[in-house]
Amino acid sequence: MKKKIVVLSVALMLVATVVSASSLNGEYKGNPIVKVRVNGNVVNPEVPAQIIDGSTLLPLRVISESLGANVTWNQDTYSVDIKSSVSPLTSPGVDAVGLAKEFKSSGIDYVTVSTNGGDFIMLSFIAGKALSDILNDANTFANILQRTAGTSATYLEINGTDGQKFNVLVAAVKDFLAGKINQETLNTYYRLNGQSSDNQTSNTPSNPINTAPINTSPITTSTVIESKIDGNFEGWEGDTIFKLQNGQIWQQDSYAYKYSYKYSPKVLIYKSGSRYKMKVDGIDTEIYVKQLK
Repeated sequence: MKKKIVVLSVALMLVATVVSASSLNGEYKGNPIVKVRVNGNVVNPEVPAQIIDGSTLLPLRVISESLGANVTWNQDTYSVDIKSSVSPLTSPGVDAVGLAKEFKSSGIDYVTVSTNGGDFIMLSFIAGKALSDILNDANTFANILQRTAGTSATYLEINGTDGQKFNVLVAAVKDFLAGKINQETLNTYYRLNGQSSDNQTSNTPSNPINTAPINTSPITTSTVIESKIDGNFEGWEGDTIFKLQNGQIWQQDSYAYKYSYKYSPKVLIYKSGSRYKMKVDGIDTEIYVKQLK
């Protein structure tokens, strides 16, 4: 049975905005709703954060999983076990603290590192201003790409205060800097909120590493897919099929067994050699998958 757990405090990097009793965010069962952002991204749990008797209560599971932790409920002992795979400070080959200091004057508030304990390392730059301000500053944007390429990170993310997000596979940036691919090819790995080229706005940087504009075409299997499981997730058992909220359907393509219940967890699918791997938030292992639709 899925339990809904609340806690009075959460981990580093969590920002909960509390408004007046009349709550600009509405009410839940008569209590003011609190808007919660994790690493700059608004989270929308099934049961919202709220103020009860003067204290702010937050949904532990969705907050923990948003920070990359795995939450397990023990029915026999009525206890909760939280295991985090996220370090906000460091990971082998990545000096997040040093990068945060280096880019502080360029509008970056802090830098975080997320890892699954394996070969996936996400380096996230959390800006103190709109994403467009970072991307349209040619020097800052190029320096972030180049400095990230000098780390062991596998995936780069830049988050703005406006909720906008930029992503790119670090391997593609490294290949470009090494002269293995050209700017046009590198652009195919850029993603700006999944917008199509028809929807590009002034948020599109005019000067990435060189001078070519970012290509924000819809994600295809030649780049990176970032979505959520559509509904219940219960792990995998050999040939499990995964339906994503973006309409895509993927199937497990390597034998492995894992049971873990989550509701609509985030997933990241990326190319690994000639195949694709899938990472599910809060799960410490990855599997190979193939696209059915």
